[in-house]
Amino acid sequence: MIDIPAPQFENFFEVARQVDFKIEAMKAGFQIVVLFIVDKEYASLNAAEDIRTLVAPSLLVNVRNQHVGSILDQQTYGLTLDMPVLDRDIVPLIEDKRFSLRAFILGDVSSLPERYHTKLRIFLHAMMTALREIQPAISLAKLQG
Repeated sequence: MIDIPAPQFENFFEVARQVDFKIEAMKAGFQIVVLFIVDKEYASLNAAEDIRTLVAPSLLVNVRNQHVGSILDQQTYGLTLDMPVLDRDIVPLIEDKRFSLRAFILGDVSSLPERYHTKLRIFLHAMMTALREIQPAISLAKLQG
């Protein structure tokens, strides 16, 4: 997984072109799946289309982040995932470098106050459920050719 901050967007794709990232990833057996948060601006939707054209990933997944909002209506544009709003009191806690989502998922909940356990579990369950749609969508895209 590569998380690309918006200011590095163009730089990343320039370097990816220079090193033939897609070709090398495919040779190594990787599929390129892009999860792209489409926000409230049309430019965001255009950027998603640019990625579809320039990168030609195996799958482009539009993400509607309910916290920031999205220009995407309830119609889907290919596979679209909805990211629910995470309780704003939890965000700074999980952004702490000492916090581990992996440890939390595996049952070590000691680094998060108990009052947030259920809220974080609900958020993670929603995200994991949404992410399960990716593999079938890749398979379908391969069949469609």
